[in-house]
Amino acid sequence: EFTNEVGKRVTLREAFGEGKPIIFTPVYYHCPRICGLLLARVVEVMRGMDLTFGEQYRAVTVSFDSEEPPSLAAARGSHY
Repeated sequence: EFTNEVGKRVTLREAFGEGKPIIFTPVYYHCPRICGLLLARVVEVMRGMDLTFGEQYRAVTVSFDSEEPPSLAAARGSHY
């Protein structure tokens, strides 16, 4: 189980949804360099795709650090 951006416990199966393709990005939200660059590049690639986010595919980003709070995940999601 994981804790999502609103603090709800979910399984990866629940996060992945109903069988759509997934972009899965494991990061540290507090990472000062590489993770931010990775997330920015993933968003850039997503914007260039011919698929519609949420309808034809999903994106799931997970922190390696279990101490990072859901509010940080929500802030990163809003930022990107």
